[in-house]
Amino acid sequence: MKKIFVIPVLFFLSISLFGFEWGGLFSDDSKLSTDLTSFSVRQSNNISVWTKAAFNDEGSAYFVSQGSFKYYWNISNEDNSFLPILNLDLFKFSFLGKTKNTATLLSVGRFSLADTTGKIFSQPCDGLLLNFTLPRVKIDLYGGYTGMLNSLEISMLGKHSPSEAETIYATSYAYIPASLSFSFPNIIRNQQLVLQFLSFIDPAEDPYNRFYGNVMLSGPVTNSIYYSVTTVLGSLNFQNFMNYSEAFLLFNIGRSFSLSAGASYASGTQAFLQPFVGFTSYTAYNSSLSPELSGVILPTVTFSLIQEAICVIIDAAGVFDFPETQITFKGVNANFSLIGNIFSDLQLKMKVAGFYDLTESGTETNFSVTLSAGLSF
Repeated sequence: MKKIFVIPVLFFLSISLFGFEWGGLFSDDSKLSTDLTSFSVRQSNNISVWTKAAFNDEGSAYFVSQGSFKYYWNISNEDNSFLPILNLDLFKFSFLGKTKNTATLLSVGRFSLADTTGKIFSQPCDGLLLNFTLPRVKIDLYGGYTGMLNSLEISMLGKHSPSEAETIYATSYAYIPASLSFSFPNIIRNQQLVLQFLSFIDPAEDPYNRFYGNVMLSGPVTNSIYYSVTTVLGSLNFQNFMNYSEAFLLFNIGRSFSLSAGASYASGTQAFLQPFVGFTSYTAYNSSLSPELSGVILPTVTFSLIQEAICVIIDAAGVFDFPETQITFKGVNANFSLIGNIFSDLQLKMKVAGFYDLTESGTETNFSVTLSAGLSF
């Protein structure tokens, strides 16, 4: 019985000895959406609190956490709904060990991860991550479990989605994600090569297993021009194959302005390929139907300007449907974001997003304006 009390006492003693920090954020988001025939409003407020505790003077062993409470209040012509959500966003222990030429970082708990594209797996997850940094290569090894995540906050593609009756906290469907990646930061003339392998195992009797192999090559062309090329070959239960590919050029113009241009492709039913499907839900463009990234080609241009406390980001994309063998121009997608850091602890943001459906039906046209404010404490 004594041992049960000794462990937490030692934990809090170590916190007080080496330092403890905490803070929080209060945010307000108001979104107005329209498909030109009806309107909807979504109001959300969020309060989150974070903590950080070091276990040694060097800061190489520490604990971080963040919890939040928010609600979504949706008002439309058809229905009104109110959804409160309580979530543990972050709960991580990290331990860093170094030698002369190597470093090893162990992270255990709940924290966010993403694949090389950010289109397959991009979400918090419970698990263990090992990072090995060697002179010429960085190796990352991860294993996790999704069954304790809040499905009201994280949308995963698969068999299970929360029912409308579930509020506050609804546990997710249990998948077992794993990944192994090799990053070569200077394979030749500062060019970086990343090889990544991901698997998402479904322990059910009728499994929905997904496997992916990613290859990314990126680096400078000149001092102000950079490129990135990525391709992904995926499979469902090793019975069929799918592909996601993207290529972008980034131009840095002066210290504050940048321009990127490129295109992405998510397979439909073409040749030996099947429609692409990721693991974390990812909306391809601002349609009223919120389509997943599949059977589409998206040539995209993005402008960004950062001037002192102001940031402006504008992106525009053509949307080409490519479900099978025929490519059809569907419409134009665009986003405009204006972010201002008014004070060190106050940020204001406005986002205008839209998709104009140029097909005969025009049913997917959608526009929205979101106003956000965040106050840290």
